[in-house]
Amino acid sequence: MGAKLLVASSLRGTQNYRSSCLDRQVAKKKKWISDATYAAIREKKEAKGKDKKRYQELKAEVQRKLRVDKQQQLEGMCIGIRSSELKRKFQEALPDSQIYD
Repeated sequence: MGAKLLVASSLRGTQNYRSSCLDRQVAKKKKWISDATYAAIREKKEAKGKDKKRYQELKAEVQRKLRVDKQQQLEGMCIGIRSSELKRKFQEALPDSQIYD
């Protein structure tokens, strides 16, 4: 009787552990990947076991979209860096009395 109770309680603990692990396995969405790219990724996953040719086409499409998204993110970062550098240089060039925020 005691052994059955021990097994049952350990199984409940395993189920709780599994459910908590499964909750954590949800991938975080990367900010730089567009919604259209995520849609293409989902479509690629659905076609993976069904149609090999379609899967290969979608794989290439996803890679192209990811490259474009990454390039856009880097360009946005560069624009932000350039504008902050220009602001800093402008503030250094003016005397303290002429700086307006």
